[in-house]
Amino acid sequence: FGAMLQGGALLPTTTVRESIALIHALHRHPLTIEEAMERAGVAELAKQKIASLSGGQMQRARFAVAVITKPAICDSASTARVR
Repeated sequence: FGAMLQGGALLPTTTVRESIALIHALHRHPLTIEEAMERAGVAELAKQKIASLSGGQMQRARFAVAVITKPAICDSASTARVR
């Protein structure tokens, strides 16, 4: 069972892509940063600062991080994701 915590791993002063790229670098996941953002539905938010996101957008950005850090948990969830 996986959970997405309110704090997340997102840095408010970075863009969505920068935050995801940092986690990607630490975990060396085979998915590209763009693939993780696409699966989570945040590709169009790549250049937005984390601090400017709505609650729902932030949850999707956290989901992109989860795709990288916990891929087995997220594989089925990413196909059933509701926008």
